Amino acid sequence: NINRYTTARSIMFSEIERRENQAMELGIYTIYTNLFTALPPNTEPDHGDVNCEHTWPRSRLIDEDEEPTLYSHQQSDLHHLLPARSVINSLRGSDRFGEPAYVMEDQYAPAVSGQDSDGHNLFSLIEVRRGDVARVIFYMSIRWGLDIIDYEEQTLRSWHLADPVDNWERERNTRIASYQGNRNPFIDCPELVDRIDDFVVHSYSTLETLPTP
Repeated sequence: NINRYTTARSIMFSEIERRENQAMELGIYTIYTNLFTALPPNTEPDHGDVNCEHTWPRSRLIDEDEEPTLYSHQQSDLHHLLPARSVINSLRGSDRFGEPAYVMEDQYAPAVSGQDSDGHNLFSLIEVRRGDVARVIFYMSIRWGLDIIDYEEQTLRSWHLADPVDNWERERNTRIASYQGNRNPFIDCPELVDRIDDFVVHSYSTLETLPTP
């Protein structure tokens, strides 16, 4: 259902991510480089410059053809929709998060892509947003029963500790809850990460628990 996603995207840009910079300008910060873009109220940015990033790639959600309703809810979950520079969104593609041993593209540093020593494609980002991303990925895994592959999970656990929850994440969590009705528990209780041995696939009933952005 494209209307669900387009509605969620509009809410993300106009309500969830809207905040002031140090100069008291209203706008949005992009996730991978923390670049500020001024944005008038009730508008979306030029999507050629800034677009909506699915922090958990759509290609790794449930199969759209097999479960179209569930896919629609997953791809529209506000917790993992974030503004990103369009060129950097494209640079990442669906690469997993990590710190490349071999950097292959650093034109948009601190957002870089490359590979680890085992040949896995990895994408890294500015340090002050790494914990934000980690907690989004942990949330998506627990909320939707999605697996985080081991080498990515190790990096995300490290990022979670190195970049603790900040006031903006708490505010964003509350804003999302006001629209979607649920919170990211790893922002409210960061210590929960250590209580989970492995973020793996699991099944659950969705009949009464689907979010409603």
